Amino acid sequence: MLCERCNKNKANIHLIKVIKGKRTGRWLCEKCAREFGELQLTELLKDDNTSTIDMLNNIFDNDNNIEEIVCKACGTTYKRFMDKGLLGCSKCYKYFGIDLDLKIKDIQGENRHKGKIPERAGKTIRKNKNLQTLKEELRKAIVIEDYEEAAVIRDKIKILEKELNGGL
Repeated sequence: MLCERCNKNKANIHLIKVIKGKRTGRWLCEKCAREFGELQLTELLKDDNTSTIDMLNNIFDNDNNIEEIVCKACGTTYKRFMDKGLLGCSKCYKYFGIDLDLKIKDIQGENRHKGKIPERAGKTIRKNKNLQTLKEELRKAIVIEDYEEAAVIRDKIKILEKELNGGL
């Protein structure tokens, strides 16, 4: 996803505003988020009458130049999804991407299926779920620079992948 301010760099910072229970968000790249933050902080320090809420509102009120995300398969907009709570088709998941993923996590607490598993395919499904969990643990171990744990997890992933590919 591209930065909603410059439309050039990859957006990796999600600013969220909650007013009277309604959430809105903007995705920004590091550079724009830093510039936006410094600009707003400078304005705040310069004018003692400006409140923090006003500063944050200014960030989100500049949404005029943001292009609405639209599913190219069915024409559903992200705004319509947020208003109605319904997607138009299965392709909406692709087009709304990480915004949808975060919304599902907010609503359900998870973005993975936690229900019953069919008996016949259960073993493979459980292994795939375990593989995804291990990959997430590996990512977290690398982020916190716990390389010994990461190596152990990596080895478990290799074994599980061999099992899934019929190697064992």
